[in-house]
Amino acid sequence: MISLPKNKEVDFMIRVALPPLSMVLISSFLLATSLKDVSELEMVAKLTGPNAINNTLKYDVFGTDLGHSFNDGEITYFVFGDTFGIDKTNWRKNVMAFTTDQDPSHGIIFEGFITGDGASTYAFSDNTVRLNVVKGADLWSSVDLAPKLLKSQLPGEWSIETRIESNSAPVGATNLCGLLFFSGVQNWIMWGHLGNRTMEASGIIGGEFVKIAEVASLYPYLRIENRLFSNTYVFSYSQDGENWIEAGTFDDKEGFLNSARYGIGAKEWGTSDYEVIFADIAENSVNFSAQELREAFYWGGPGEFSGAAKELIHSTPGNITAIPTNGVAVNSRLYLHYMMVNYWGEPGRWNTSYSGLAVSKNGGRTWDVLDSVKWGSESNFAQVGIAKASQWPKIPDGCDVNSDTLFFFGIPSGRFGGVKLMKVDGEEIEKIGAYRYFSGLDNSGIPQWSSKEEDAEIIIEAPVGECSAMYNHFLGKWIITYLNEHSHDLEIRESPNPWGPWSKPHQLVSSREYSGLYGAFLNPLFVENEGEYIYFTMSLWTPYNVYLMKARLVK
Repeated sequence: MISLPKNKEVDFMIRVALPPLSMVLISSFLLATSLKDVSELEMVAKLTGPNAINNTLKYDVFGTDLGHSFNDGEITYFVFGDTFGIDKTNWRKNVMAFTTDQDPSHGIIFEGFITGDGASTYAFSDNTVRLNVVKGADLWSSVDLAPKLLKSQLPGEWSIETRIESNSAPVGATNLCGLLFFSGVQNWIMWGHLGNRTMEASGIIGGEFVKIAEVASLYPYLRIENRLFSNTYVFSYSQDGENWIEAGTFDDKEGFLNSARYGIGAKEWGTSDYEVIFADIAENSVNFSAQELREAFYWGGPGEFSGAAKELIHSTPGNITAIPTNGVAVNSRLYLHYMMVNYWGEPGRWNTSYSGLAVSKNGGRTWDVLDSVKWGSESNFAQVGIAKASQWPKIPDGCDVNSDTLFFFGIPSGRFGGVKLMKVDGEEIEKIGAYRYFSGLDNSGIPQWSSKEEDAEIIIEAPVGECSAMYNHFLGKWIITYLNEHSHDLEIRESPNPWGPWSKPHQLVSSREYSGLYGAFLNPLFVENEGEYIYFTMSLWTPYNVYLMKARLVK
């Protein structure tokens, strides 16, 4: 093996000694680097969470991170890590959005998230809400499949009201729909219409079933109120919305519902689909306008059988979470590389049991873990940034790379390791034995590839966290972005080849300007002037959401 030159004298000696191909692979970089500076940094848009340009709350995505993306034809998929709904409920290890928006100049507009199949759904129409409830959408002490729209309590004294405009459940159906006071499956009360054409206020408190009130016939108007800043909740009904009759009260002495949200919901624990329409939804006797309904109420889950974004890859026993680190599309199949985290340590440090690939053959709706494609707990490919060689305008001869090659830029668990490189032809992505690891250059400067991971060499020194790479046509170089956990800044480097030599880093985003930043995930579609301006997603730990950023590369 040879060492890369560090000064002009060594450069000249290598230029004289090596044949022409090595001059393409090595000495081309020894000329002045293309990237001189990064300027015009701009936060374009908030992509997720409250007040984002996308209504991710509709999919119960209140907090999330990462947002790395990959393309399959006209569709771009955005993949997120640990995700929760409002009040940090409905935790999912990962979720995925999709879009055909290829103009990032004003932010990326998602067309939706991958949600559960056979889902209960909801829709707003003027100032009414329509819930379509699928059979089996139950809510109990250990089951949460019920569709619901909820909001946080007002401070102090409050009331929530609605009118059930229509209910298509057949007589005798096993359903309950109406107002819902919800703090998780162990603590909730629903007050509404039963399938036997009676009314009931019942639910689970402290894990035990409670029945608060029964009414022998149906009335359209329902109300729950908290009087005089107490933990006593009053359940009432009315025929006209003006003259109210108290059906029962519940004294929450233990405070099980102190942090509960309220709103509307429906459950069905039998075999009948049905539709229920809620109208005249009011808080403290003031009706919500159509716009206020959309802004105030959040989808309350569940994840798998509802309009909420669903978890794609599940963690296995003994592990905490399964976090996708990047994705790629090959022949209409979608692949996600994920890491199975079993321990969170100090900031920037965590351990994994293994990492691997999952595949979807139906546009991301369902995923199968590939048990035959995994890397161990000590692997330098616990996290990866994937780039297609087809981005490269001219692949150098003799380097054992073709237009179908996929490059995996890998780092170990955490954010303190260096980068290694592996490759595989797209057609063989599901064959672990087909992966090859960059093991250095031979005496002619030709990249060498080993079938043994232990032969892989570092191409970028530590510390590197959450890396992303692509070819940049403006620079005529490959670029890589990542978090430097020592400086806490996002950095960018360039190289003529994926295997290097890589330039010294330039600061991409300063942590002094954006505290708690991480990410910097690239997409070759999201550039201007062939890459003079690059767009990338960046996460902020607080408020734990994803942003679209823009920067100019100066050469």
